[in-house]
Amino acid sequence: MKHLQIIAALAVCTAVGGCSIFGGKATNGKGAELIDSSPGINVSRLDDPQGEADFQAAFQYVRGQDASTTMPRNGSASYTGGFGADATGDIAGFMTGAVNMTVEDFNTGAVSGTVDEMALYNPDGTQNRTFAGEVFLNGNVSGTGIAANGTDNIRDNSTGLESDATLMFNGDFRNLERQGRASAITGVTTGNGTGGFDYTLDNGKFYAVEQ
Repeated sequence: MKHLQIIAALAVCTAVGGCSIFGGKATNGKGAELIDSSPGINVSRLDDPQGEADFQAAFQYVRGQDASTTMPRNGSASYTGGFGADATGDIAGFMTGAVNMTVEDFNTGAVSGTVDEMALYNPDGTQNRTFAGEVFLNGNVSGTGIAANGTDNIRDNSTGLESDATLMFNGDFRNLERQGRASAITGVTTGNGTGGFDYTLDNGKFYAVEQ
């Protein structure tokens, strides 16, 4: 497995106060639990309280790595991470979700993936609600960029209402330090939901790290 190169510093930080370190900076709260020695970023924490702060810290760390200028010519790779965006409409707050993407073949550029573990957060960082369901993604790699999107049904676990959720991801590959070329992705997330509850996503971002 590939590892982020901050585990030792994180262990010290966690021992003295439950903080996290991204790019050399300490962040209070549950961000520490986003880092796991295997496989890397533990996105199961994205649906915990303080999810917006956790997402922003992880995104900024990955975004701060060098952009990829050369790409693998063949083979496959799997990436795990998360998205975050402002939701407005029948639901309002900061929405997060776990993102899994696979480049099935760098030669053909075919991409598949899923998004699940979706949740909504209040401005104070407390969790507002969670959503059941999974959005399946399809897309392609072009040059050093990647695009994928999908539409599937999700259910509001607090009301039982369902909505057809559309998510679109457009990003670029990045080179995590000591992990090689195209070992991470960051980019823009857009989307909306229609049906039992309607919403629009704005100011969306996502990251994903090679596993």
